[in-house]
Amino acid sequence: MSEHEQFEHKQHKQKDRKVTLVEPLTKSYFPDLQELWEFRGLLRSLIWRNFRVRYRNTVVGVAWVVLQPLAIMLVLFQVFGIWAGFAVERIPYPIHALSGLVLLFFVNRVIAGSIGVIRDNQDLTRKVYFPRLLLPSALVASELVDLTVALLLLVVIMLLYRVFPAPTAFLVFGYLLLLVAWAFSLSVCLAALGIRFHDLTLLLPIVTLLLLYLTPIIYPITFVPEKHLILYALNPLTGIVNGFRWALLGAEPFYPWMALITLAQTLVLGLFGLVYFTRTERDFNDFL
Repeated sequence: MSEHEQFEHKQHKQKDRKVTLVEPLTKSYFPDLQELWEFRGLLRSLIWRNFRVRYRNTVVGVAWVVLQPLAIMLVLFQVFGIWAGFAVERIPYPIHALSGLVLLFFVNRVIAGSIGVIRDNQDLTRKVYFPRLLLPSALVASELVDLTVALLLLVVIMLLYRVFPAPTAFLVFGYLLLLVAWAFSLSVCLAALGIRFHDLTLLLPIVTLLLLYLTPIIYPITFVPEKHLILYALNPLTGIVNGFRWALLGAEPFYPWMALITLAQTLVLGLFGLVYFTRTERDFNDFL
């Protein structure tokens, strides 16, 4: 075969060769729901891995989920329930404090894990492609296991004090759903921002203290002057804790408009978080 024939033969083979076109991860402003569904098996694996890694090589394992809020509740009961004499209508102070602490601990763990969730999984994100939105999703889902265990602790303490759920207890699931939706929206935002701004972790102690003192957990909401209730409602956790406590125990004044403010904030935060995460997802590896 002459050189000319060899050249034409190579050109013909190159024309028949399949070409793979590499495009950006997405051109949309929102995640591809069909793609997320196709990776549901990976989501289950990530949830199980998060739960297993968290309690591996620990002394008491998952019991930490119970011991942490229980210890804080006992301290608050001693300081505020006995020494300071905080009075809560119709329910014992330990139940009042614990009913808010279990929700606060869930939010704090989501915030702490979300800031570095992409960076902590860079060995995985650098090697294979999968929707990065699965990482904050798996984080929130794995924390739901801890929240469930903490809620069981709350039920046990209620039975010990002979406090039974109010007739509106079925509404608790609605407030828990709102809590998870807000936590997920917050997680998506923090995951996308944390990949660029590593110093967000320095804000964690401040955020934890603010949520503790600006949410009616230590004290009942009746301690807040009426004129300041609107400011308190700007904290999304206030509306959730108030509604959750009212639905479960029926022991506090109920402000349904606080839950509506939290719902509006969740929708805005979730919309912003999904759009920002989707549009910046393609650049994550550049910041790792």
